[in-house]
Amino acid sequence: MEAFWISPDGEILSVRISHVDEIIRMPERFGLTREEAIAAYTRHGEPLGLEGSARDELIKRVCERGWIRIRIYREYVSVTLHRLDSDAQFRLEKWEKWLKRTAKNTEANFDPHLPVRVTELGF
Repeated sequence: MEAFWISPDGEILSVRISHVDEIIRMPERFGLTREEAIAAYTRHGEPLGLEGSARDELIKRVCERGWIRIRIYREYVSVTLHRLDSDAQFRLEKWEKWLKRTAKNTEANFDPHLPVRVTELGF
């Protein structure tokens, strides 16, 4: 499985461990403070980094700021964002072209025909 974040200005970030780990590791990049990330976990009574309710809260907060979360699974591609508007579509198309180019130049196995499941958090 591969995972990515797309920033509000279109920068593509490869996720090393998990999406929430990237937020915790560099919260300022996502428009949060470390204290805000820790507070989310404290509010939910979860250990830092757990993929639970605090993770969902943090992902929703950064998506509200324009970030797009992508995870490539074996059977489909998962996209989570605030709203699928024209700007988000443009950034996703840019990511897809980048990924196809990257996959051609590496041994990465990306099937461009995988179905895409989009979750809009803004509704």
